[in-house]
Amino acid sequence: MAVISTKSESIESLLQRPVSKNEAVFVARLFVSEPVKLRELITYISSENTKWAMRATYILGIVWELEPQLLVAHQSELIKLVLETRWESVRRGLLRIIESTPIPEEYLGKLFDISLTWMKSENHEIAVRCNAMQVLYRICCVETALAAELSEQIKLIEDYGSPGIISRSKKILKKLETMKG
Repeated sequence: MAVISTKSESIESLLQRPVSKNEAVFVARLFVSEPVKLRELITYISSENTKWAMRATYILGIVWELEPQLLVAHQSELIKLVLETRWESVRRGLLRIIESTPIPEEYLGKLFDISLTWMKSENHEIAVRCNAMQVLYRICCVETALAAELSEQIKLIEDYGSPGIISRSKKILKKLETMKG
């Protein structure tokens, strides 16, 4: 595989390192210093190897924390991955990144529909549902006509949501209210 560091480590060997936060930050810094390698890291997110997919997402999330602008060029690819993944931890991490960078117009409708489904479904982790709610809000900032629908849907889940869902829904509803003028 590709060489990423001066030690000639492959991405696979980097993904096999221990998963401590310090080690993950070290690996993420390697990608920040060589951003051309990000595309290859992103390919591991769709791997059939669950461990590699989850670790690649975790490291990508740290890259996003360190240098968010590096991921703007990969936004379409990340959206495709979030729409296709079957793993909640990957979905959670990708939604967190997606909601913080500009969403390409061609994905607004599809991402709105699937994020709404994830937000309403009790079959998804609370973090996935909260991150989906945040993505929905970001879409409403672009497509303001969707704000009323999102407000209605949030009010429906607020009654039976977890403390995390309730907290996020109150924040989003407040922001949606200010959008109405």
